[in-house]
Amino acid sequence: MACARLAAAFAAAVAVALPVASAHAATTPPAAPQNLHAFELRSNEAVTHTFARTPTFGWSPVAGAKSYEFELSTSKRFSDSGIVWSSKAIKSPATALPLTLPWITGSPYSLYAHVRVTTARGVSPWSAPFGFNMRWPAVPSPL
Repeated sequence: MACARLAAAFAAAVAVALPVASAHAATTPPAAPQNLHAFELRSNEAVTHTFARTPTFGWSPVAGAKSYEFELSTSKRFSDSGIVWSSKAIKSPATALPLTLPWITGSPYSLYAHVRVTTARGVSPWSAPFGFNMRWPAVPSPL
C-alpha cells in the first residue's frame, strides 16, 4: 500500500514538473541564423564582399523555421532611414533581391544584410551583419 502511494505521488510530481519544463523550453527563443553570405551564381562559392551585380543571399537553415525576416541596409546599425529592402515572409534559407543595387563602396562596406528566424518558440535575435560593396568588375580603359 505504501508503495502504491509512493508511486502515485511520484507520478503526480512528474506530471506537474513536465509541463513546467516544456513551458520553459517553449519560451526560449531560437538562436540567430548562422553563416549569412552573399553569392552570384552558386551558394557554395567562396565568400566575397565585393560584387559587380546584385547578389543573392543564403544562410544555414534553422530547424523548425516557420519563416525568415531579412533586411538590407546602408547602415551597420540598420536604422530605419538606412533600410534599402526588407521582407518578413521568406520561407527558405535564401533570398534574391527584387531590385538592382547601384555600384557603391564604403569603408569598409557600403551595404549590410542580416536575417532572423521565426519558429514555434518565437523570434530569434538578428544574425551577425554581412557587409559588402558593389563595384564594377574592371576599370574601363580607352580603346
